Amino acid sequence: MDDARRALRAGIDMKHNISEDLPPVFQSSTEKKYHLNPSDIEEIRRLRLSDPMMWSRWKLAKRFDCSPVFVAMCNRDGAQNVEWLEKTANYGKSLGGALNKREGGLLHSLYLQLYSIRWCSL
Repeated sequence: MDDARRALRAGIDMKHNISEDLPPVFQSSTEKKYHLNPSDIEEIRRLRLSDPMMWSRWKLAKRFDCSPVFVAMCNRDGAQNVEWLEKTANYGKSLGGALNKREGGLLHSLYLQLYSIRWCSL
């Protein structure tokens, strides 16, 4: 039996490692920047507390050229958002409707956030 694949393999040197010719699998991690000063961090906190919906972690990260994880670390005290969450949850409760009451709805997710913030701040 003459297998066509054997003819194709005949031209390849099996001792040569093909993976050496390929680019690395993982990208090298980006260089860490330490460019924010304490006044920038206070500005991040102030903006996030003033309007959390407008100033999301992603928007703040883009504005200050840092990661969303760093923005979250700057705003560790989630208890500051409890008043805003309660107000939003009460608004959702006043709307009523099946969408807010079922699991996965707006009201359900707000209650989960309130519960987790109160539980973590003990």
